[in-house]
Amino acid sequence: MSILSKFGLPLLLVAIFASAQEQMAVKAPSVSQLPASMTSIPGGRPGTVQLGFRVPRGFHINSNTPKSEFLI
Repeated sequence: MSILSKFGLPLLLVAIFASAQEQMAVKAPSVSQLPASMTSIPGGRPGTVQLGFRVPRGFHINSNTPKSEFLI
């Protein structure tokens, strides 16, 4: 029995099953941060920077089922 037939078939089967599991995995909703604009803030002073986020429809930035009213 050649090395290719001895190890090739099991490796091929492992690769096929690993690929199938990866395709079946459901991607969890995620939050993405938009690029922030450049802001100059003098050292030692407070400043404000606007941050933007993308949240999938039906979800909340903290939770899709917030338990506290102030999170809505």
